Amino acid sequence: MASSTPAAPGPTSTPPPGPDGTSAGLTGPPPPAPPPPKTGRSKGAMIGVVVVVIVVILVLALFLTGVLPGLKSSGSSSSSSPASFDSAQSTASNNAANRGGSWTVVAALGVDSVVPLAVPSDLGALFGLSCKVTNTSSSPPSVPANTGAYATGDQSGWVFFLYQSSSSTLLLSLVIGSSVTTLGTIVGSSCFTAFGQFTGSAGAIDSPAVTQAVATDAASFTSAYSSASSSLLFVSGSSITVDGHTITTAPSWDVMYTNCSFDATSGTGAQYTASVNGTSGAVTVNGGTNTIACTSLTLAPPVQQTEPFGDNFAMGSPVLTTVSPTGAGVGCATPTAGTEYCYDLTIEGASAGLTLSSVGLEVRTSSGATFAVKGISIASFLSSTGAGSTTLPATCAGPVCNDGSSSTPWTYGTTGVCTGPPACGPSTQLSTTMMIILDMGTTSPAGQGYVCVALGQAPYAGTVSTSLP
Repeated sequence: MASSTPAAPGPTSTPPPGPDGTSAGLTGPPPPAPPPPKTGRSKGAMIGVVVVVIVVILVLALFLTGVLPGLKSSGSSSSSSPASFDSAQSTASNNAANRGGSWTVVAALGVDSVVPLAVPSDLGALFGLSCKVTNTSSSPPSVPANTGAYATGDQSGWVFFLYQSSSSTLLLSLVIGSSVTTLGTIVGSSCFTAFGQFTGSAGAIDSPAVTQAVATDAASFTSAYSSASSSLLFVSGSSITVDGHTITTAPSWDVMYTNCSFDATSGTGAQYTASVNGTSGAVTVNGGTNTIACTSLTLAPPVQQTEPFGDNFAMGSPVLTTVSPTGAGVGCATPTAGTEYCYDLTIEGASAGLTLSSVGLEVRTSSGATFAVKGISIASFLSSTGAGSTTLPATCAGPVCNDGSSSTPWTYGTTGVCTGPPACGPSTQLSTTMMIILDMGTTSPAGQGYVCVALGQAPYAGTVSTSLP
């Protein structure tokens, strides 16, 4: 928060007293009370729609892992070399392009089984959907059994779900090796209300990188079982804009290894599960290895371990402020010459449980690259007694915040420090009495297309972003 008037038209802002009780800059009345938090109803509703869509995709995919009726072992199948996600996706996308129009990969499921798998042909009977279902293949080929190398990321078979917004059509394609079979189409906007929000697979890591990401965590399973089955579920990222704020989720991968047969009707076995960020390759949830009933295989760790960040956090409209060599401010450095430019963003919504360690912050250019900010702060202007004070519960000074060399955001646990009073730490609750301050340096950022991105940290997933004027 700078100690001068905003660079753009708007109300003047005056910093509160410093930590030692002295003035931090200009004199004058205390800053106005922060605006009441937004209810976030429209944002929550949109997130809810996306969650429903993802659940629909999971249901569509589950039939290949034996959780839903329909999958049976096949007595025989032709041999074929396993394929990675990128290779199989190219085959499926070329097949979709032959139908005309633009298609987006919204999900894909790769399976690698110790037994050959027969793929159901009647999609309508399988899913019970009211939309128009066309079964293209009356006898799709069986997915061949693996040769034991189940944790390489190359899968014996892939089912791709590709969506065309213009026709509200979901296309299901089976890829085995370099061959593709169109299983069928499902048409109807009522079945796919929000599929247009999915952003596709651009920038997603390939399946071998996914299995490599979980290799250490899965070592206890892979060392114990030289022969097993696996599934890799890919779900596209999504992007929704509500009230000028964009809520995004990254693509995701869910990994499952098991020594159960996919068509088992009884017995128990071991199962390893994990979730991986689809762009960074970071393991977001390690479900570990557990003993389960073979009739209750799951594709991923429990979904309740993550919550949509956009449902729990909201930022206000940014205000560009300046500091001169004779001025001072909170979170905005005093330049030796020229003008320091900073953005102030109020926190307009923070649900119970959202703490300093729950959010990452960074600034990106119009092309999506990380911008090297000079400093990032989260400042609170009300103490626990209600008296005006300056509390910087999480600050970052200098180029270590975002040095532009990577997409690693500022987070409390890495570069954040606390200065009180009152005392604060990683478990300090975020609230609407707090403000985000972005120190952009001595070159005016106005009109450059920069975007402030808040990234949810586990157990929160997704981002909330707002354009910087």
